[in-house]
Amino acid sequence: MKKESKKMKIKNPLKGQSWKEFKKLVSSRGNLIDLAVALIIGTAFTAIVTSLVNDIIMPLIGAAAGKSLSELVWYLDINNQPHFLPNGDINPQAIIIKYGNFLQVIINFFIIALTMFSVVKAYLSIRKSYKNKFYGFTYEEYFAFIKEGKKRKEIKLLAIERDLKLKEKEEKEKAEKEKNSVESILKDIRTIMEENAKLLKENNDISRKTTKTLR
Repeated sequence: MKKESKKMKIKNPLKGQSWKEFKKLVSSRGNLIDLAVALIIGTAFTAIVTSLVNDIIMPLIGAAAGKSLSELVWYLDINNQPHFLPNGDINPQAIIIKYGNFLQVIINFFIIALTMFSVVKAYLSIRKSYKNKFYGFTYEEYFAFIKEGKKRKEIKLLAIERDLKLKEKEEKEKAEKEKNSVESILKDIRTIMEENAKLLKENNDISRKTTKTLR
C-alpha cells in the first residue's frame, strides 16, 4: 500500500474577516490619503523636533553645564584596566558608565513628548471649534446643507432636532434596559418562590407519611 502524503494546508491571512477589513481600507481613499499625509507629516515633524533638541537645546544645556552631556561618564576601577590607551583613546576594556547619554535620551523623550502633546492638544482644540462652528456636523455634511440652500439658522435647527432625537433614543434604550432588568429580577423572584413552594409541599407530604407510619 502506498502511503498517502499529507499536504500541509497554508491558511490565507487575507481570508474572511481580515480580507473584508483590508478591502474596506483600500476602497476608502480618504482613509489612505489621511494615513499617508499623517505618515509624511509625522516623519518631517520628528526630524524637526530632533534637530531642535540636538542643535539648539542640548548645546545650551552643555554650555550651562560646562561640557556636553555625552562627555559625562563614570569610570569604574573594577577590572584594573587603564581608562585610556597610550595614544589617548578610551580603553575598550575599561568599564565606563555613560550616564550623560542616558540623561540626553531622557531629555529628548520629554521634549518630544511635550511637543507632541502640545500639537495634539492644539489639533483637538481646533477640531472642537470647527465642530461647534458646524453644529456637530462634519465638514461634508455642513456644506451639503449649504449647497441645498439652507441657512445657518436652519442648519442649527436641524442640529437641535438631531440632538433631541439622539437624546430620546438614549433615554429609550436606558428605559428598556431598566425594564429588562426589573423583569429579570421579578422572574428570578418568581422562580425562587416556586421552588420554595415545591419544597414546602414535599416537606408536608413527608410529614404526613411520617405521621401515618407512627400511628
